Amino acid sequence: MIEMQVASVALDIITKNPRVLLKDISDNYFISIEIGQKEAQSIIAAIHNQHGPRPMTHDLFANLLKACKLPLKGVIIHGLEENTFYAHLCVQQGEITHEIDSRPSDAIALALRTHTPIWATENLLRLAAIPIDETSENPELSNSKTVLRSAQLLQQLKEAISTSVDLSDTDKFEALEQIDTLIQIVSHPKDENLKKNAKTAIKILLGTVAIIPPKAKVVEAYKKLMPEILSLLSL
Repeated sequence: MIEMQVASVALDIITKNPRVLLKDISDNYFISIEIGQKEAQSIIAAIHNQHGPRPMTHDLFANLLKACKLPLKGVIIHGLEENTFYAHLCVQQGEITHEIDSRPSDAIALALRTHTPIWATENLLRLAAIPIDETSENPELSNSKTVLRSAQLLQQLKEAISTSVDLSDTDKFEALEQIDTLIQIVSHPKDENLKKNAKTAIKILLGTVAIIPPKAKVVEAYKKLMPEILSLLSL
């Protein structure tokens, strides 16, 4: 089995559903798993160590395992059938290890909260992994490392915009639309029309952050992330 890490949570530009991107710890390949909105929010909250006023479902399960002294030893993503991924939780009870069927999204959310390793079987990787250094005529697979890094940076910028206290709801909505435009060019880097739209989106984003105090967190995030995004997208 191969240990995996959560690289990012990003929006699928075709289905408009969230996807969690996992990469192996050696940066050789990654897998992309479609998940639900609530599970995406839960995973993002765990990544950033965010806690609400009351425990959410995955917080509750993590607390329950701890209180009952049933350590989660690992989660294993092991199957893929008809575009559905399968996982199980490895829960230790004394000398017995129970393998409990789970959706990968729930397993990942629990693993992040309990600091538990995430594993993928070699068979699953043969079915679903995309080599990061692979070259292909398919633009969605070529330069996979750039795609992965771009998705990570755009997701970070999207989170900064979504949580900004310096932007109105209208400005947030418009800015997030521009991020979605940039996400499209990640998967279709040779589309000239998308490149034009992306350049327009960048101008709109620049105009949005220009009217915000320079020390605002969203402005700092923009200045930190945008240069690398522009470089990766060749804009």
